[in-house]
Amino acid sequence: CTTVHEYISTEIMSQSNQSKKQQKLIDQQKRAEWGVGSACLVQSRSDSKWHDGKIKQIVLGKDDETDGWKEWLIVSYKHYTKQKRIQRNCTAIKPIDTDHVLMLKEGSACLIYSNIIKMWCEGRILAVITDDDGEWLQVKYWDTNEWKICEIQRFSRDIQPFKRHLLWTSRVKMTVPPKPWQLLRTNTFVLPFALSNICQLNENEFIVAGYSFDYDLRDDEENKKKEQDNSDDTIDEEELNGIYKYNIVHNRWSLLIKYPKHFFGQYHNICLDHNEQIIYLFNGTADAGGIWKIYLNKEKFQCIHSNDIFYGMLSLVLNGQCHLFWGNKNNAHLVWNDEEWVFNVLRRFEHLQQGMVSFGVVHNARDQYVLLMGGYQGSGLGRTDEIWKYDLSGNDKSDDDDDDGDDEADAQKWQKLALTLPQKMQSFASVITDDCEHILILGGSDAEQILDKIYVLELSTMQWRESKIRCPVKGVGYNNVTIAKHQHQKNQEFVHILQGMNSHIVAPLDAILKN
Repeated sequence: CTTVHEYISTEIMSQSNQSKKQQKLIDQQKRAEWGVGSACLVQSRSDSKWHDGKIKQIVLGKDDETDGWKEWLIVSYKHYTKQKRIQRNCTAIKPIDTDHVLMLKEGSACLIYSNIIKMWCEGRILAVITDDDGEWLQVKYWDTNEWKICEIQRFSRDIQPFKRHLLWTSRVKMTVPPKPWQLLRTNTFVLPFALSNICQLNENEFIVAGYSFDYDLRDDEENKKKEQDNSDDTIDEEELNGIYKYNIVHNRWSLLIKYPKHFFGQYHNICLDHNEQIIYLFNGTADAGGIWKIYLNKEKFQCIHSNDIFYGMLSLVLNGQCHLFWGNKNNAHLVWNDEEWVFNVLRRFEHLQQGMVSFGVVHNARDQYVLLMGGYQGSGLGRTDEIWKYDLSGNDKSDDDDDDGDDEADAQKWQKLALTLPQKMQSFASVITDDCEHILILGGSDAEQILDKIYVLELSTMQWRESKIRCPVKGVGYNNVTIAKHQHQKNQEFVHILQGMNSHIVAPLDAILKN
């Protein structure tokens, strides 16, 4: 036993020495690569602490001992308020880590904290700007369903190099939501960071489609190496993604169907043909747009349209046909022609110059109509409070305002209602109760702020009122809310709010509807 222990101890010491040698070589290489503008860490004599620094100049100075010349680095530190002269291999200066904020440069992937949704969002550095106030990073990032560009100081606590595990997470743990909301103790950790809209699969289950991870954040060489290292029977992080289902009775999430290899989808919308057991997935990702048919019984993926980007569009299966409404740069109501594999245009809304995104949709199955509500019309046009109705019964004789449209029968089924949303808004959740008596609008944002209000539309009177219950998540996003009956709880209906892997929150519908 003593011999074995001695052998193990020797091996550990050997590995430790090799690691130290390797780290020393890396340190020497980084020091050799330093030039004007390089970032570094500098130790201050006054406080004995390490500070972020930058090399401003490299100069040669006379060495009195050898009568030769020495290289000196002129380094600025303490937010560039102090400056000192130091040699390249001095122990009071050292390279910074690769995940340090000073490593961010033009083109770098980063995380920027959104004070709107209270989460870390993915961004990319467009430019590095220096002025009298210091160094600024111009960042393009995705937040509340649109691209934004901002300038942020390099040392702000709201920016950091990209870290996969922090994407779509908050700085603090999810707080306990106020009553009657409850934070479900379920296995949301199996879910991706972001998800599609929710679709009811059956009376006890609903489904969502996970957003793909960003392959482009690793360079091509790393991707190739990763593929070579993985054997056929290895499942890595990217492969553990797909269509997820939640079982209400068992209170458990599970992966229903795994995405095929090299599938990439984000900002997508799904709808379900219950009769054929087919999921339609509309991909909203630039350079990866398309429509996928997902056959539940066969666990088969089929790409049926690969050219267009379906960002911001919402879909429903109505009477066995897949309908697509609005979206970025789309002002039409489309229906998928499964025989010719093309979209047929049922109605164009000419007033929507840039299309419409971040709007709400509900399907009243009892009275046979669809409502499209609110949304963002594009840059310079802002939000809207309009409500449009698509009649599926063919018997609607409403006298509400009608916008000029096509003469075709399907176009005439559309009406702009005199009723509007309580305010001009976008990015809210919209759901209809199982008895088709009420529509709920949760969260969203207007021109000035994100909202935590819940509005209730009484469909019998077509009157809005504000619920006494507040939405536990400000803004909430759109289409990540559903209403489901809990058979194991005497068929009581609950409102479910899903925030990816971060939280799954529920509240009794009766409490929200109560006057």
